[in-house]
Amino acid sequence: MLNLSIIEQAIKDEMAQQIQEKKWPWMREIYTYGGQFDDGIDAIIRHFPAIWVTFDGSKTPERISANKTKMPITFVVLVGAESVRNEESQRHGAGADIGTFEMLHHVQQLLTGNDLSSQGLVGLGQLELGRVKTIFNTSTSGQSLSVLAQEFTT
Repeated sequence: MLNLSIIEQAIKDEMAQQIQEKKWPWMREIYTYGGQFDDGIDAIIRHFPAIWVTFDGSKTPERISANKTKMPITFVVLVGAESVRNEESQRHGAGADIGTFEMLHHVQQLLTGNDLSSQGLVGLGQLELGRVKTIFNTSTSGQSLSVLAQEFTT
């Protein structure tokens, strides 16, 4: 059986390793998404740039042999950035500030085709790119905010 918490943690650990190895110097921490946007954007903006991981759901399990079942699952990685410059800067980045498009690219490069075996997971299929959705793309209080969601299925 799948242990979703182990898979979610492995995704977070894979990205956190990029921070520890100083490959993602623009990131401080990877979070598990737990409805933070429901509390209002002001509560989470202090964490930007930010990355959250959350389980999105599964499709119907499919029995492939007497003792094996295939269950397609989807995780979502959200990337968020803000800029005091303008709305385009929070997506593209400017100066030392990273934008959500670049953050998304880094996440896609790291996780696409990754089976998380580097984090000790066994038997998980490779993560495949799903769709990208805009969660926020707005300006408020002189700051421009962008949050994108990237689906990964396995």
